[in-house]
Amino acid sequence: METPDKYNIIYVMISPTTRCNLSCKYCYVNQDMPVKESDMTINDIKFIYRWIKEYSDLVGVKRIRLEWFGGEPLVMGGNYINEAIEYQSAYFPKTEFQIHNTIQSNLVLSTRKDNIELIKNKFNNYISGSFDYMGNFRVFKNGEDSTSTVLNNIETLKKNGISVGLVCTLTKNNINYIEEMYNFFKKNNIDFRVNRAAHVDNEYIKHTVITTEEYGKAVLRLFDLYTNDENRSIKFENFDMMVRLYLMGLSDICVTVTKPYLHLAFEANGRLFSRCRFVDQLGDYYNDSPYKIYSHLKTISTKRTSPQKCSTCEFFDKTCMGGCFGERNIDCYHSDCGYRGETNKDLWTYIEKIVTKQGYKYGEYRKE
Repeated sequence: METPDKYNIIYVMISPTTRCNLSCKYCYVNQDMPVKESDMTINDIKFIYRWIKEYSDLVGVKRIRLEWFGGEPLVMGGNYINEAIEYQSAYFPKTEFQIHNTIQSNLVLSTRKDNIELIKNKFNNYISGSFDYMGNFRVFKNGEDSTSTVLNNIETLKKNGISVGLVCTLTKNNINYIEEMYNFFKKNNIDFRVNRAAHVDNEYIKHTVITTEEYGKAVLRLFDLYTNDENRSIKFENFDMMVRLYLMGLSDICVTVTKPYLHLAFEANGRLFSRCRFVDQLGDYYNDSPYKIYSHLKTISTKRTSPQKCSTCEFFDKTCMGGCFGERNIDCYHSDCGYRGETNKDLWTYIEKIVTKQGYKYGEYRKE
C-alpha cells in the first residue's frame, strides 16, 4: 500500500442507469458510442461499494467524491438513490472515510417530490444540471425542446431552497450570444461553467460543433465579462477553477492527467472506466479485481508525447501536462496535438496576467 496522501481524493462516478429521458442532438452516447440500456440493482451498488473500499485501501486514500451520473440518474427515482446512499455507511464508516455525494442531472425530473427530498437530504440542497442558453439541442425523444421544462424546474427548485449550478455547452447556436448568456446566469443568480460538444461522426452534428479557436475566444470573452463585473454575484467555474489550480501550483485541469488511478467510473453490466465514456473501457468490475485495475492504471504514463510546438510552450509542465485522458477529441488550439481545450495557451496567459496583477504567483498556495 502506498503512503496515504491526505490531499488525495478518489473521484468516483456511478451511473446507475444508461437510460436517459432526453435525446440531445450532440450527445456522444447517442451519436458515437451507443450502448444497450441497462440499470443497476441495489445489490450492484453494494458490490461497487465493496470494490471501492478495497481499492481505496490499496491506494491509501480515505476521501471519496462520488458523483451520481447517467444516462439520467433521476429516472431511477429519488427513493432508489436515497436507499443506495444509505448503504454507504456500512462500507465507509465515518470514523475511517470522508465521502461526499454529488449528482449531475438534466433537471427534467428534478422537481418530483421524491427527488426534491433526495436533493435536500442527500445532496446538501444542491444539484448540478445541464442547460444550454439558446442551445436548442437538448430535446426530448419526440424532438421537443426541453428548455421551458428545465427553466420552470429551476424556479421550483429555488423556491424549495435548492441551489442549482449549470453546465452550458457552447455550440453554433449560442456562440454569438456570450454577453446575453452571462447576463442570464447573473440575473438568475446561478453559478455556471461552459464546455463544448465533442466531435462525433455525424454530419448534422459536425455543423453544430464549434472549433477550438471559437471555443477559446468565447471563454476569453466570458473571462472579461466576469473579471470586469464590479457587482459579481455568481461563480464562473471555469475561471475560478483555473485561478485556484494556478495558485495551488497544480499542473493539471483533470486529475486523470497526472493520477489516472484516482478517477473511476462505474456503469451497469460491470463496465469500468477511468473517466465515464470518454475513454476506452478499463475492464469489468465483477471480474477484474481492484488490485488488477490499480496496477494497470499505475503503469499509464502521466504525460503523453507532445509535439515540439507544445513542449516549448511556457505553460507546458506548469499548467499543462499533456493529453487529457478525458475529452480526447477537444484540442488545444495553439497546436494540433489533440489536447483539452481548457488547457490552451491563451486561457492560461489570461489567468497568469490576472493572478500576477494581484501580486500573486504560480504555486503561491501550494499545499505542503
